[in-house]
Amino acid sequence: MGCDIHFFAERRNEAGEWEYLPAPDDGYDYDIARAVREKLGTDSYKPPHPYRFASDERKVVNGYEVWDGEPFYMRDWFDDRNYKLFALLAGVRNYDGVEPIAEPRGWPDDLSPELEAERKHIEHTPSWFTVAELQDYFARMHESLTPAPGIVDGATYERLRDTGETPESWCSSIAGNGIVIVEPDVYDAIPAHCIDHCGEGFGAASYVSGHFVGSVHPIVKVHVRVNWQDVMSEYTKRFEDCLAELASYGECRVLFYFDS
Repeated sequence: MGCDIHFFAERRNEAGEWEYLPAPDDGYDYDIARAVREKLGTDSYKPPHPYRFASDERKVVNGYEVWDGEPFYMRDWFDDRNYKLFALLAGVRNYDGVEPIAEPRGWPDDLSPELEAERKHIEHTPSWFTVAELQDYFARMHESLTPAPGIVDGATYERLRDTGETPESWCSSIAGNGIVIVEPDVYDAIPAHCIDHCGEGFGAASYVSGHFVGSVHPIVKVHVRVNWQDVMSEYTKRFEDCLAELASYGECRVLFYFDS
């Protein structure tokens, strides 16, 4: 099962108190919506529906459960399923040995009423940061390298090996009929005439009792377990864009938790 982030914001008001800062109507897709406006001159793009109502007030009318009173939407400012970012923020789904920015902090006691009501929905690993704190971190670490182990198909491995091109997609595990996972030295030992990418980006060769043999067998899809390094900005750009948007509202902090 996948893991998602629920990501909210507050800003400090003139009285020095934290108040709930709702995400714009475009939500975390504000960049997409703006691009549509610029290209088409319309507001035709409609962001996904908020993940749920925040209010728990319900009643039954004619046998149907409906919301009582004015519905109040809790829209996330950001909800990309980005496990490397999750690892940075709170050590969640940390498959790559990323050093978190800080240990999870829980949620503070001085929450706005809206987020105090949200507290009961927390599933796991709640934490928070000031926007300034995160922006300072990314300004310092923007171009730093982070470890990136993963399993890739044969064609992707060859590009990494031969040109240094880092993978755009990979997985932490893979299984299925004909799937074989090998280390780079094993893949490199396969004679070139035994490899056929089959138009699908797979290295394919026949595999018998743990050894490759000379004939091509397209049913066997050879994947390679590799290690490389990513520049942090390659997987944090959308998040940094979100922080820049939040910073325009003054002194803000972000509060989040994860599910599954």
